[in-house]
Amino acid sequence: MTSSRLPLALIYSCLIRNRKPNIQHCYFSVCGLAITYYMYGAESIHCLVNILLDYILLKVCGGTLISVILAFVMNMSYLSYGYYNKSKDQYDVTWTLVHCILTLKLTAVVFDCYDGARDKQKLEDFQKENRLERIPTLLELLGLSYFFGSVIIGPQINMKRYLSFVSGELINPKDDRFSEKLKYGVYRILGGSIYLILYGIFFPKFHYKLILTPGFQEGSCIMTGISYNPSAVKVGYDKWSSLANCHPWPFETECTLQSLIHNFNITTNDWMVRYVYKRLKFLGSKILCHFGSLAFISLWHGFYAGYYLNFAWEFITVLLEKQAGNVFSTIYGAPFYQSHPLLKLALFPLAYFMRHMILAFGMMVFTLLRLDWCLQAYKVFGYANFYCVVYWIIFYTTFRVFKSRLFPSSRRNIKTGKAEE
Repeated sequence: MTSSRLPLALIYSCLIRNRKPNIQHCYFSVCGLAITYYMYGAESIHCLVNILLDYILLKVCGGTLISVILAFVMNMSYLSYGYYNKSKDQYDVTWTLVHCILTLKLTAVVFDCYDGARDKQKLEDFQKENRLERIPTLLELLGLSYFFGSVIIGPQINMKRYLSFVSGELINPKDDRFSEKLKYGVYRILGGSIYLILYGIFFPKFHYKLILTPGFQEGSCIMTGISYNPSAVKVGYDKWSSLANCHPWPFETECTLQSLIHNFNITTNDWMVRYVYKRLKFLGSKILCHFGSLAFISLWHGFYAGYYLNFAWEFITVLLEKQAGNVFSTIYGAPFYQSHPLLKLALFPLAYFMRHMILAFGMMVFTLLRLDWCLQAYKVFGYANFYCVVYWIIFYTTFRVFKSRLFPSSRRNIKTGKAEE
């Protein structure tokens, strides 16, 4: 059904785009319902039930803190129920695939209604961006939930953008050219196709949906226009990049773990930052906020031990990467990205190799799922990843103890040749 996005987007652009919002909501709802029914049959009813439950919740207590708490509990409980009933020892395409995306969409709507009911002066900038000053209608909620460009596996689209889109307020009229949307939409679809072919040739066991879908989904979003970026300075693709879920070039060529996080599953990561990480600031620690976010995203993926091992590995290695950056800055006198081009050229292969090794250990358990299989895989590699972490902790602790002696505060910057105070 991935290929259906293109004709659906074309039909929308040619026949539906300038119709009344309710007609557009109906079109998106019918298309999304048809897609989910084709894929999951009668089990697609679960999505509709969850949407109705959230709508009732919004009508009863929308805009209150209790609605946010209940939405989190209810939506995650429904998703967890699906994971529990569909658990197998390998990946399978079930209704939980679309439901995990729906869970984030619905929870975000409840959050945005809560922000809309609060004093705007007391909100942070990220809360003001998506706040909703009224409760969405059932038809609006259905239209967002079943929008064909994001119904299966994202990208995440917030209700404020969706309502602005169907009302015709999102896109600047001078930028609203169908030929341009079609061109860049096709580019993204072709990009997804190229990835599919390359991974099919070189990595035949790789799960194609992790690479193919972002390009296809974003392509259909561009063709409808919902991905319009009003703040873009450059013309061309940047004008339609708001819902990009993957930036292939930096994802493939940069050498840090942060580059992986920033350039893949972009809209999902943005959701986690907006609705989990920044909402946990009362914990008073960025590390605790990061840990809480990864704990939530682990549960959001399911109950398999491999998910929790993967995101625990991410938590540890991201912290270690920051520590490695601190060591480099202390020794060199400047961050890696500001270092001499020749030094960056010399260290890049090592950093690139380390990034992929770290990623491999995470994806290994993410794919194996079961705890006994994960432990067996660790055993095959001699638990090398854990030993490396222990060795690094010993090194970094020792480095911090002797840092002031080895690198006094007044030292010469290797890059500039000037003394630092």
